[in-house]
Amino acid sequence: MKRIVVCLVLVFCISAGLFAFSWSPSTDIAGGLAFFLPTVEELKGNGTLRTSAFGALDLNLVRFSAGRFDFGGGFCAAYVSKSNVHGHNIMKAYYQLGGGLGFSYRFSKVFNLGLFSRLMVATLRPVGVDQFAAIEAELQPSFTIVDNSRGNVGVFIPVTAAFRKDGVTFRSGLGVHLALDVQIGGAR
Repeated sequence: MKRIVVCLVLVFCISAGLFAFSWSPSTDIAGGLAFFLPTVEELKGNGTLRTSAFGALDLNLVRFSAGRFDFGGGFCAAYVSKSNVHGHNIMKAYYQLGGGLGFSYRFSKVFNLGLFSRLMVATLRPVGVDQFAAIEAELQPSFTIVDNSRGNVGVFIPVTAAFRKDGVTFRSGLGVHLALDVQIGGAR
């Protein structure tokens, strides 16, 4: 395992030296609606779709740009509120923490399209009641508002599917993207 990690680090360092790139740590803050679709029978009997609100934060500390591509990853956190009432059943609110990886492609100076994946561990409220894991896939179209030599600011529309053992949560909303731009080798 150590050899694989060392080889990957060496390959990354060599390619970084051969190609000019920039380090672009960023923060994404989003909020919107979450729709939970249960896949287990005990939850299906109480209604099929639950609606909640969500807030999410991504800290992409390892994020690099090379040409039109951005790639990297970091830490993620999210909060999903309790669901609307359906019969006698309310889905509990929960917090999520985890990590993610992703990449995006700049089609123009204004429009980017990203694809991200996350592995999240959730804790139901009140804290400590129950935990579950979720694998998330997110498509993220974004629009740059400000772009200069120090970084950029943009808005994005996250479309996320979170797969967990008892169902699938679909999320969508609106977010703000803030990125710094640290030049290495004079690239942009």
